[in-house]
Amino acid sequence: MKLLSLLLLIGFSAVFCDDSYPRGVRNLHPRFWDQFSTSLDRLGDQISSAVDSMFGTNEDGSVRTVPLSSRPLETPMRDRPSSPAFNPFDIGGPVISPFFNLFNIAKARNWWDGENVCIERTETDELLNQTTNVVETVQESEFQPEISTGSDVIHLDESGEEIGEREARQFQSHLRMSSCQETISSYVCTTRVRSNGKRKTYKTKYSCCYGTVRNPSGIGCTPAEVRSLSETLLSAGARSFAAAIQSNTATERMGKGNYTFFVPLDEVKTPEFAEENIVVVDEDAELLKNANQDPLENEIIRKRREIYSSHILDHIIPGIYMSGDLKDEMLIETEDSDAKIRINEYRIPQYVQTANCRRIMKSDQFTKEGVVHFIEGEMDPASKTLADILKSDARFSTFVKVMEDAGMTDTLEKPGQVTLFAPTNEAFEKLTATDREKILSGKGCVDSILKQHLLPNVICSTAVQARARTRTNAMSHVLLERKDNVLTVDGNPILRADVIGTNGIIHEIDSVLMPETAKSVIQVLEERNMTEFLNLLDQAVDQDGKSLNLRSTLEKLTNFTLFVPDNLAIKKFLEEQTEDPKRTENLLNVIYNHIAQPQLKATALRNGDVLSTIEGPGLRTQISQFESFLNILGSTKRATIQCVGLETYDIPVCGGVIHRVSSLLPKSVDSVWEVIMTDSSYSVFKQLLELTNLTETLKDKEESFTVFAPQNQAFYQLPEETLSEMMKEPEKALPVLKNHILPETVCCSSIEVTGFSLPVRKRTLNGSSVSLNSAIDGTRYVGGAKLMNCDKMAENGIVHGINKVLMPQATRIGPLPLFGMNRRVGLPGLEVVLFG
Repeated sequence: MKLLSLLLLIGFSAVFCDDSYPRGVRNLHPRFWDQFSTSLDRLGDQISSAVDSMFGTNEDGSVRTVPLSSRPLETPMRDRPSSPAFNPFDIGGPVISPFFNLFNIAKARNWWDGENVCIERTETDELLNQTTNVVETVQESEFQPEISTGSDVIHLDESGEEIGEREARQFQSHLRMSSCQETISSYVCTTRVRSNGKRKTYKTKYSCCYGTVRNPSGIGCTPAEVRSLSETLLSAGARSFAAAIQSNTATERMGKGNYTFFVPLDEVKTPEFAEENIVVVDEDAELLKNANQDPLENEIIRKRREIYSSHILDHIIPGIYMSGDLKDEMLIETEDSDAKIRINEYRIPQYVQTANCRRIMKSDQFTKEGVVHFIEGEMDPASKTLADILKSDARFSTFVKVMEDAGMTDTLEKPGQVTLFAPTNEAFEKLTATDREKILSGKGCVDSILKQHLLPNVICSTAVQARARTRTNAMSHVLLERKDNVLTVDGNPILRADVIGTNGIIHEIDSVLMPETAKSVIQVLEERNMTEFLNLLDQAVDQDGKSLNLRSTLEKLTNFTLFVPDNLAIKKFLEEQTEDPKRTENLLNVIYNHIAQPQLKATALRNGDVLSTIEGPGLRTQISQFESFLNILGSTKRATIQCVGLETYDIPVCGGVIHRVSSLLPKSVDSVWEVIMTDSSYSVFKQLLELTNLTETLKDKEESFTVFAPQNQAFYQLPEETLSEMMKEPEKALPVLKNHILPETVCCSSIEVTGFSLPVRKRTLNGSSVSLNSAIDGTRYVGGAKLMNCDKMAENGIVHGINKVLMPQATRIGPLPLFGMNRRVGLPGLEVVLFG
């Protein structure tokens, strides 16, 4: 059976990974393929482990041979003469299914099957972390790989037979996974091989050879026009850079090698020159040597030539990099060993590539000296880290000091790709005295403030064409916007953009970005119009009428969760307390009952959790899930605190979080027994609980209960002999009373009021179940009884008043329920009452 399971796994792998399968299946989306191949990697390891466990290995690590009589196959598949030699670089497979060959339909040719196609092969041993490169041209050469099996190496000849001294045959595990991806300029196939513990990756890349482009007819590549570097630059409008190259002796050797040039165009306006800097393109190279009649144009070219000449090597990369070879966040060394070029890719929505945040306007221009990519304006070199750039500029001294005090400079020193919005010293002067003092002293959630200035990826200014919203390291968001060619972040203008570093870029700003996570709780309450809660804080006074200054107390709290009731609910409560002699005590009880610790977002709330308040009993949470009728509308969840629903949640503040609730949170009493004992409308129920000794159960704080307490009138509606019998014989009353108690907490709000909700059934302490449902008018029912008084909170549960006694099914008295009693039947929201 184990062998059968193994063969099924291998067969499954072969169906999805073998090259004989149609290429349409193998050409998976790259992200999907990464996930899929990772799963198959694990599958290959499991298969290899299964083989080792089934057939064993010797102490020296070699695979133990299996007696001929016990081998599942006469000869391993790879050793059969009819099988071709295994070639991991062979992408193989027909473009269309072999089924169509029955109809003699010719196989379509691929563009990479034509002429002038260069093939680059890479073999990587993942265990040894070694890579071998092979480059071919036009046609593929025969390749004979080595396949490791245990401690031996097997060489295959053209027929697939082994070449070696070992004669004994043995069972092997072998898994091969292939995927291919086509881009504009290349076709790349990757094959991962897992063979008896060996892990290798083979990559084959087909691309047009240098100086050729894709054939418009579809097959192969055709020669492109290749001119000198000077002619190419002049014809494209890069006269200044062409002049700089001719005057720079360091570039003389480039006529004999292959290079990649990132060349700024003259037509793009740069900050160093006036609007009149637009240069007329002229293809005549002699214009550079002769005086031009336009003195302004000559002056511009002269100034630019001086600028480019000083760091011309920063624009030149050894080797050929076509646009398809440039990947996002690639950092490439230039001819100047101290400078690098950072590549970024954006879709805004059109595809854009940038080099050091300069847009690549025209790419892949062939010259005799190498390939040219024309960029939008002068490109600054990336030679320093962001930390070095800031420390070398005195205008950022305050920001650097705050970063150092917070221990966050390592983020700007280590390799990476971040975007930093760097506020100048003047930006800190704009802050209020209180905010500035908090930041400079390291208080006031300074970490959140600093992280708000950092993005986890490089966002160049050219990537923002209109509006872009992105997440910061503070887990908040900033809005980047371009309007009238002015770039802003959260409405603050960016003074200087795209200062390039080796580990990211800097955008200079003149304001400090303050996220909500760094704002004080009082500031957020004012901004969010939760003013009645502030009024509640202000009205708390001592016996002498002096303010208790609860605003300051609240601002000093850390790691807290604040529940803020609706303004109208607070206002109504304050009006009720006007003449109450215990007014201050009541106000404090309400305030402290709405502040819990620790800080909890809504996603961290769990059903049945009890949150600790800063004073007094805890707050009980409930997460209710509602199923729609026939599940057509799906399910929804609702969170409550003390059975009061959350309306707005996860409002961040410094040191905590705010959740808005629909009304004041009721304070919990000691136990559900105390709720029943102190309410005279439950006196009969209370007496029966005492007779059946259930009082101790309802006092237990280690458990949670929901009690549906029948009011006195409900017991009086019972037949007189039934109530009398329950009073005289408590053992008969016990199952009836337990039928009113659930071993969990259920709020009234968890009984959904909608015409499409399904009734919920809950198990009672008696072992039977009761249904919870609601009518369209909002009336809620439990087992046919109407809920009259909801959500009396206790530390160990909740009490709801009902208007009927819930008799267990086995103890019902009288005729059949459907015909002998008033019953509600039908779908939720559709109420039909039958009288019997």
